[in-house]
Amino acid sequence: MKTKSTVGRLITYFSKWRESGARVAAMLLLLCTTAIPAWAYRYSWSEEYNENPYEGNGGKYRCSGETDDTDEYLHHTSHVDLATYESINLAEDKFYWTAKIDVFCCSIASAKQKLDLIGEIYVVTADGVKHKIATWKKDKDSEEDEFYANDPIYSRNVTFEPINREITDTQWGALYVSDMYSYSNDIVVRYMPSLKAMQEGVKCFVMKVNMMIYIEETNNTIDIFNNSNKKIKVVDMGWVQYEKDIQCPTFNDSNPMPKFSSVAWKTDGSLRGVATDVPDKRSNNNYTQNYEVTMYYYQGDKQSCTTTYGTSGSGVSITGKSGGKMDMEWTSRLGGSDAGHAEYAYTMPVYLKYRGVEKINISSLSDKFPGVTLSELDMTQPYVTGTCVQPYTRPVSVNADYNKWTKKVTVTWDSRKKETAYDGSSTKNVDCSHNGKWYVIRYEQGKPANEYTLLKSLNGNVSTFEVTDSNIEYDKKYVYRVIFLPDILESTYKDKLTQLPGYQRSRNDYDLWMEKEVETKLDVNIQLSQDMKYTEGVRLKWTYSIGQAGLTWHIDYRTANSDESWQTRSETPGVDTNKSEASIEFESSGPCDLKEYRVRVTVNGRDFYSNIASTSVPDGTYISEVVASTGTEESSVTVKWKVAHPDTQHDIWYRVLRRVIGDSEWTLLTDDKHGTASEYSYVDTRVMAGTYYEYSVEAYGAQCEAQLTKKNAVIAPGYSQARGTITGHVSYGTGTAVQGVKVQLYNVPTEENEVVPQYFSRYISGAGKGLQWRGDSTRYASVLNGGKDMTLQLWARPSSFGADQQQLLQLTHA
Repeated sequence: MKTKSTVGRLITYFSKWRESGARVAAMLLLLCTTAIPAWAYRYSWSEEYNENPYEGNGGKYRCSGETDDTDEYLHHTSHVDLATYESINLAEDKFYWTAKIDVFCCSIASAKQKLDLIGEIYVVTADGVKHKIATWKKDKDSEEDEFYANDPIYSRNVTFEPINREITDTQWGALYVSDMYSYSNDIVVRYMPSLKAMQEGVKCFVMKVNMMIYIEETNNTIDIFNNSNKKIKVVDMGWVQYEKDIQCPTFNDSNPMPKFSSVAWKTDGSLRGVATDVPDKRSNNNYTQNYEVTMYYYQGDKQSCTTTYGTSGSGVSITGKSGGKMDMEWTSRLGGSDAGHAEYAYTMPVYLKYRGVEKINISSLSDKFPGVTLSELDMTQPYVTGTCVQPYTRPVSVNADYNKWTKKVTVTWDSRKKETAYDGSSTKNVDCSHNGKWYVIRYEQGKPANEYTLLKSLNGNVSTFEVTDSNIEYDKKYVYRVIFLPDILESTYKDKLTQLPGYQRSRNDYDLWMEKEVETKLDVNIQLSQDMKYTEGVRLKWTYSIGQAGLTWHIDYRTANSDESWQTRSETPGVDTNKSEASIEFESSGPCDLKEYRVRVTVNGRDFYSNIASTSVPDGTYISEVVASTGTEESSVTVKWKVAHPDTQHDIWYRVLRRVIGDSEWTLLTDDKHGTASEYSYVDTRVMAGTYYEYSVEAYGAQCEAQLTKKNAVIAPGYSQARGTITGHVSYGTGTAVQGVKVQLYNVPTEENEVVPQYFSRYISGAGKGLQWRGDSTRYASVLNGGKDMTLQLWARPSSFGADQQQLLQLTHA
């Protein structure tokens, strides 16, 4: 290493001087004067030049500047040469741009002057915005050194002048700026774009240089600035800017990865994708090769997950081929983890796209960027055109209709035709695949689902989704499960249909199956009574609701109030299943021939009975009507009844009984009402507001063998006024609120003597209980025949929220 003298530093700087001797002399004369003349104006210029034809790769660059008019000729004609030595070429593993720039063209031959160079470096993005990435400076007091340059451009001993560098913005990539080589005034720059630079489309590299000359103002005395008291004049000689367009593409932009050759679901709920003839760079030490697979799906909202795979290891397998190609196979789950979103496997459309990501091995570039800290650089390809994985269909709206008369359950369902897909930018509907089979199974509630019975299997594309189960038992609770089994799962799961992928998790709307519970309860409601208007004998009449034809009905009887065994009459009544009422007559020996009757019918091997009715030949007197007040009285209920054909010779005795609706036990209220009148009443004063009752009035008379016999009984509902008081503050839009207001609600007819159709409320508690209303057709004709609107209200408070489904309402003969 050698150091030149100060005088030597001031002689012959920064020049490749190619002009004539006269021009050199003129310039030296100008620079050697003790004072710089006042220039008239600044001169700006801009032109395009060819790169140095003797070095680099050729091409064009732009050179512009601004200087004083006295130096116009110097800067305009002696432009700086620029030579590109290495261009960015990702296909050839060139990740950076290298250029040599002759930063200035002027000579300083006077010992009275020194020079500063100040530089700035920019990159220009596709939107035309300049981004400053570095500054550098060669100051007037820097010294020269000699060294053997470790650079492909120079391979000989050269002298250099140190440059101070400051990288101001590293997000655009890595930048190397060499020291200045004195014999040629060259600076070497090397730029490697970052991923951000690629994404923003860096298109131009800019280097701007400003020259400052320091001149001693003395009387032509040669001094080398050793005297600090000397007055120095600083002259801004102007600036020069060099622009070079560079190629900064995204990785392999014109040749993305090949599309998936196939993507399909696997039996474990994951997706398998295959791509063939993928570029293989595993043997290239400059790269670490990865792949990004992004899945888009729609789970009520837009979601996605991205998984990065290496060229080997978990999740991906590679098969090498000749010519730098390979086949790649990967597996992934929705959500990107082992659990992921397995509940959506098979039935959710998934939109996939992938791209190559090649991580540059920065250690291999350290000698190209001495002293520069390099960041990891991922060279990311564009995404391959996406592929949508078609979802399989699934059951929706499953119904299981139980027919107790035919002892069958018919299972019907709808299949999903389309699903909502998300492709990364918008949602759309895609068709579902029906490649598979439908399976319908049944198991008993409370028992393990895997103890199922297979009812039937259907092809996935059938037009009618219906299966009938005729091998059921009464009084069971069954669960029917409709399953769509994709063809890819057929061989694995056709014998274990309750263990499909994800069966242990909670159910949701993307299952391959759907269930419906059914209770096969067989109940037959038969209400038996005696027609008291028929006096020629005993006429029994009963109501029923049975939808099965061809049944055999029987009439059983015995002596009233006895423990005799039931006997069956030989008569077989004819019952029309299209009707709801039947009757039959028997002879009787008189009013004292009291018997008990019941109606019996056998349905599917089980006997069902009506209530027991005590009968005898009517003597002409019977209760024709019972009415109890329903909320018209505040703290009591009035029970009224009418007697048809009252016996004027003998008293008829009456008993009034009451029970809370839903209870089975009756409470006797009175038994002292008697006489020969046609109308009676009783006031029940022991009622509770808000409690709903049934009242029964029984008639006794016609003494037979010194006993009072029961003639008939009629039941009617009743309740007192369920009054409530609303208290608080009432305001009238404007004004002061009124305190202490009580509001009472009444059911008031709209016109005088008009009966307001109104049903009453009833309450029951406990499993297996129910209520039955029979509307008075004379009072509520306008409602029951559709002449007026009818409203039903039902409040239910389940004791639990389990899987059981209860029937809350049934309308008979609706």
